[in-house]
Amino acid sequence: MNRVEVWHVPLALDAVQCRAAEAWLDEGERERVRRLVRPSDRMAYTAAHAALRGLLAARCSERPARLCFASGPAGKPQLDPTAHPQALQFNLSHSGAHALIALGMHAHVPVGIDLEVLENAQEHAAELSDVFCPQERQEIAALTAAERALASYRCWTRKEAVLKAAGCGFQVEPTTLRVSTGPEARLLASEHPAIDAAAWSLVSLDRAGHWAGALAAAGPAPVVAWREWNWGNWEVLA
Repeated sequence: MNRVEVWHVPLALDAVQCRAAEAWLDEGERERVRRLVRPSDRMAYTAAHAALRGLLAARCSERPARLCFASGPAGKPQLDPTAHPQALQFNLSHSGAHALIALGMHAHVPVGIDLEVLENAQEHAAELSDVFCPQERQEIAALTAAERALASYRCWTRKEAVLKAAGCGFQVEPTTLRVSTGPEARLLASEHPAIDAAAWSLVSLDRAGHWAGALAAAGPAPVVAWREWNWGNWEVLA
Protein backbone atom coordinates (compact mmCIF):
# COMPACT_ATOMS: atom_id res chain seq x y z
CA MET A 1 0.00 0.00 0.00
CA ASN A 2 1.22 3.48 -0.85
CA ARG A 3 2.30 5.55 2.15
CA VAL A 4 2.84 9.31 2.20
CA GLU A 5 4.30 11.43 4.97
CA VAL A 6 2.62 14.82 5.33
CA TRP A 7 4.65 17.34 7.30
CA HIS A 8 3.06 20.42 8.83
CA VAL A 9 5.63 23.21 9.03
CA PRO A 10 4.99 26.37 11.10
CA LEU A 11 6.46 29.31 9.21
CA ALA A 12 7.04 31.78 12.05
CA LEU A 13 10.77 31.90 12.88
CA ASP A 14 12.80 33.90 15.33
CA ALA A 15 15.84 35.81 14.07
CA VAL A 16 18.34 33.01 14.81
CA GLN A 17 16.18 30.37 13.13
CA CYS A 18 15.61 32.58 10.11
CA ARG A 19 19.35 33.12 9.55
CA ALA A 20 19.99 29.39 9.88
CA ALA A 21 17.14 28.56 7.49
CA GLU A 22 18.48 31.04 4.92
CA ALA A 23 21.79 29.17 4.95
CA TRP A 24 19.98 26.10 3.60
CA LEU A 25 18.72 27.90 0.48
CA ASP A 26 20.52 28.18 -2.83
CA GLU A 27 21.25 31.48 -4.57
CA GLY A 28 18.15 31.28 -6.75
CA GLU A 29 15.93 30.86 -3.70
CA ARG A 30 17.67 33.70 -1.88
CA GLU A 31 17.09 35.94 -4.89
CA ARG A 32 13.41 34.99 -4.81
CA VAL A 33 13.30 35.95 -1.13
CA ARG A 34 14.91 39.32 -1.88
CA ARG A 35 12.22 40.10 -4.46
CA LEU A 36 9.38 39.56 -1.98
CA VAL A 37 8.11 42.84 -0.56
CA ARG A 38 6.50 41.84 2.71
CA PRO A 39 8.70 40.55 5.55
CA SER A 40 6.07 37.90 6.39
CA ASP A 41 6.26 36.57 2.81
CA ARG A 42 10.06 36.46 2.95
CA MET A 43 9.96 34.51 6.22
CA ALA A 44 7.29 32.11 4.95
CA TYR A 45 9.17 31.32 1.73
CA THR A 46 12.45 30.86 3.60
CA ALA A 47 10.96 28.58 6.23
CA ALA A 48 8.94 26.45 3.81
CA HIS A 49 11.79 25.85 1.38
CA ALA A 50 14.36 25.29 4.12
CA ALA A 51 12.11 22.66 5.72
CA LEU A 52 11.67 20.93 2.36
CA ARG A 53 15.43 20.88 1.88
CA GLY A 54 15.91 19.53 5.39
CA LEU A 55 13.50 16.66 4.84
CA LEU A 56 14.89 15.72 1.44
CA ALA A 57 18.49 16.04 2.61
CA ALA A 58 17.85 13.58 5.44
CA ARG A 59 16.66 11.02 2.89
CA CYS A 60 19.52 11.67 0.48
CA SER A 61 22.23 11.73 3.16
CA GLU A 62 23.19 15.15 1.84
CA ARG A 63 23.53 18.64 3.27
CA PRO A 64 20.39 20.74 2.64
CA ALA A 65 22.24 23.56 0.85
CA ARG A 66 23.85 21.08 -1.57
CA LEU A 67 20.58 19.71 -2.96
CA CYS A 68 20.01 20.51 -6.64
CA PHE A 69 16.53 20.85 -8.09
CA ALA A 70 15.20 20.61 -11.62
CA SER A 71 11.79 21.22 -13.20
CA GLY A 72 9.50 18.75 -14.90
CA PRO A 73 7.82 19.49 -18.25
CA ALA A 74 5.18 21.73 -16.62
CA GLY A 75 7.54 23.17 -14.01
CA LYS A 76 6.90 20.72 -11.17
CA PRO A 77 9.99 20.77 -8.92
CA GLN A 78 12.00 17.58 -8.58
CA LEU A 79 15.46 16.62 -7.45
CA ASP A 80 17.98 16.88 -10.26
CA PRO A 81 18.46 13.23 -11.28
CA THR A 82 22.01 13.88 -12.45
CA ALA A 83 23.01 14.94 -8.92
CA HIS A 84 20.62 12.83 -6.85
CA PRO A 85 19.75 9.39 -8.25
CA GLN A 86 17.14 8.83 -5.53
CA ALA A 87 13.75 9.27 -7.23
CA LEU A 88 11.99 10.90 -4.28
CA GLN A 89 8.41 12.10 -4.77
CA PHE A 90 7.56 15.32 -2.95
CA ASN A 91 5.44 18.44 -3.12
CA LEU A 92 5.13 21.65 -1.12
CA SER A 93 2.38 24.17 -0.47
CA HIS A 94 2.28 27.11 1.91
CA SER A 95 -0.35 29.65 2.87
CA GLY A 96 -0.33 32.19 5.66
CA ALA A 97 1.77 30.92 8.56
CA HIS A 98 1.61 27.25 7.56
CA ALA A 99 3.18 24.89 5.04
CA LEU A 100 2.42 21.28 4.16
CA ILE A 101 5.02 19.01 2.58
CA ALA A 102 4.16 15.64 1.05
CA LEU A 103 6.89 12.99 0.88
CA GLY A 104 6.00 9.87 -1.06
CA MET A 105 7.45 6.60 0.17
CA HIS A 106 7.19 5.01 -3.30
CA ALA A 107 9.55 6.46 -5.88
CA HIS A 108 7.18 6.07 -8.83
CA VAL A 109 3.91 7.28 -7.25
CA PRO A 110 3.54 11.04 -7.90
CA VAL A 111 2.05 13.20 -5.16
CA GLY A 112 0.65 16.72 -5.02
CA ILE A 113 -0.44 18.82 -2.06
CA ASP A 114 -2.26 22.10 -1.60
CA LEU A 115 -3.18 24.27 1.36
CA GLU A 116 -5.23 27.45 1.83
CA VAL A 117 -5.69 29.08 5.22
CA LEU A 118 -9.26 30.09 6.05
CA GLU A 119 -8.45 33.40 7.74
CA ASN A 120 -10.07 35.53 5.01
CA ALA A 121 -11.97 32.81 3.19
CA GLN A 122 -15.38 34.50 3.19
CA GLU A 123 -13.98 37.64 1.52
CA HIS A 124 -12.06 35.76 -1.17
CA ALA A 125 -14.10 32.61 -1.86
CA ALA A 126 -16.09 34.20 -4.70
CA GLU A 127 -12.84 34.92 -6.57
CA LEU A 128 -12.36 31.18 -7.07
CA SER A 129 -15.60 30.58 -8.99
CA ASP A 130 -13.85 30.67 -12.39
CA VAL A 131 -12.09 27.37 -11.64
CA PHE A 132 -15.32 25.54 -10.74
CA CYS A 133 -17.30 23.41 -13.17
CA PRO A 134 -21.11 23.91 -13.36
CA GLN A 135 -21.92 21.08 -10.94
CA GLU A 136 -19.50 22.47 -8.35
CA ARG A 137 -20.95 25.97 -8.69
CA GLN A 138 -24.44 24.58 -8.16
CA GLU A 139 -23.42 22.65 -5.05
CA ILE A 140 -21.60 25.61 -3.54
CA ALA A 141 -24.39 28.10 -4.32
CA ALA A 142 -26.85 25.98 -2.32
CA LEU A 143 -24.82 26.41 0.89
CA THR A 144 -24.84 29.16 3.51
CA ALA A 145 -22.25 31.94 3.20
CA ALA A 146 -19.94 30.35 5.77
CA GLU A 147 -20.33 26.91 4.21
CA ARG A 148 -19.68 28.33 0.72
CA ALA A 149 -16.31 29.71 1.79
CA LEU A 150 -15.07 26.37 3.12
CA ALA A 151 -16.51 24.42 0.18
CA SER A 152 -14.87 26.81 -2.28
CA TYR A 153 -11.49 26.40 -0.66
CA ARG A 154 -11.92 22.64 -0.55
CA CYS A 155 -12.75 22.63 -4.24
CA TRP A 156 -9.74 24.79 -5.10
CA THR A 157 -7.19 22.86 -3.03
CA ARG A 158 -8.38 19.49 -4.34
CA LYS A 159 -8.09 20.56 -7.96
CA GLU A 160 -4.71 22.16 -7.32
CA ALA A 161 -3.40 19.03 -5.57
CA VAL A 162 -4.40 16.83 -8.53
CA LEU A 163 -2.89 19.22 -11.08
CA LYS A 164 0.35 19.40 -9.11
CA ALA A 165 0.55 15.63 -8.67
CA ALA A 166 -0.05 15.04 -12.37
CA GLY A 167 2.66 17.57 -13.20
CA CYS A 168 0.25 19.56 -15.38
CA GLY A 169 -0.04 22.76 -13.40
CA PHE A 170 -2.55 25.16 -14.89
CA GLN A 171 -1.69 24.05 -18.38
CA VAL A 172 -4.84 22.00 -17.74
CA GLU A 173 -8.02 24.06 -17.40
CA PRO A 174 -9.31 23.47 -13.82
CA THR A 175 -12.93 23.48 -14.96
CA THR A 176 -12.26 20.18 -16.77
CA LEU A 177 -11.94 18.51 -13.36
CA ARG A 178 -14.84 17.86 -11.02
CA VAL A 179 -14.10 17.26 -7.34
CA SER A 180 -16.19 16.82 -4.21
CA THR A 181 -16.95 19.91 -2.12
CA GLY A 182 -17.85 18.19 1.16
CA PRO A 183 -15.71 16.70 3.93
CA GLU A 184 -14.62 13.65 1.89
CA ALA A 185 -12.09 14.48 -0.83
CA ARG A 186 -12.69 12.78 -4.19
CA LEU A 187 -11.82 13.37 -7.82
CA LEU A 188 -15.20 12.67 -9.41
CA ALA A 189 -14.60 13.26 -13.10
CA SER A 190 -12.14 14.62 -15.64
CA GLU A 191 -12.79 15.86 -19.16
CA HIS A 192 -9.10 16.32 -19.85
CA PRO A 193 -7.27 13.50 -21.66
CA ALA A 194 -4.12 13.99 -19.58
CA ILE A 195 -5.91 13.17 -16.32
CA ASP A 196 -7.90 9.97 -15.82
CA ALA A 197 -10.11 10.44 -12.76
CA ALA A 198 -9.91 6.72 -11.98
CA ALA A 199 -6.11 6.87 -11.82
CA TRP A 200 -5.88 9.41 -8.98
CA SER A 201 -6.91 9.54 -5.33
CA LEU A 202 -7.54 12.47 -3.02
CA VAL A 203 -7.23 12.71 0.76
CA SER A 204 -8.63 15.62 2.77
CA LEU A 205 -6.10 17.43 4.96
CA ASP A 206 -8.56 20.00 6.36
CA ARG A 207 -7.93 21.34 9.84
CA ALA A 208 -11.20 22.73 11.18
CA GLY A 209 -11.15 26.50 11.54
CA HIS A 210 -7.59 26.79 10.23
CA TRP A 211 -7.20 25.59 6.64
CA ALA A 212 -8.51 23.55 3.75
CA GLY A 213 -5.98 21.13 2.35
CA ALA A 214 -5.73 18.13 0.07
CA LEU A 215 -3.26 15.44 -0.92
CA ALA A 216 -3.41 13.80 -4.35
CA ALA A 217 -1.60 10.61 -5.28
CA ALA A 218 -1.54 8.24 -8.22
CA GLY A 219 -3.42 5.00 -7.66
CA PRO A 220 -5.40 3.98 -4.56
CA ALA A 221 -5.73 6.37 -1.63
CA PRO A 222 -2.45 6.38 0.31
CA VAL A 223 -1.99 5.85 4.00
CA VAL A 224 -1.08 9.26 5.40
CA ALA A 225 1.43 9.59 8.23
CA TRP A 226 1.07 13.05 9.78
CA ARG A 227 4.25 14.69 11.06
CA GLU A 228 4.89 18.00 12.86
CA TRP A 229 8.08 19.86 11.98
CA ASN A 230 9.85 21.30 15.04
CA TRP A 231 12.55 23.84 14.25
CA GLY A 232 14.20 23.24 17.61
CA ASN A 233 14.91 19.59 16.75
CA TRP A 234 17.16 20.41 13.79
CA GLU A 235 20.78 20.75 14.89
CA VAL A 236 21.68 23.38 12.30
CA LEU A 237 19.01 25.66 13.75
CA ALA A 238 20.01 25.24 17.39
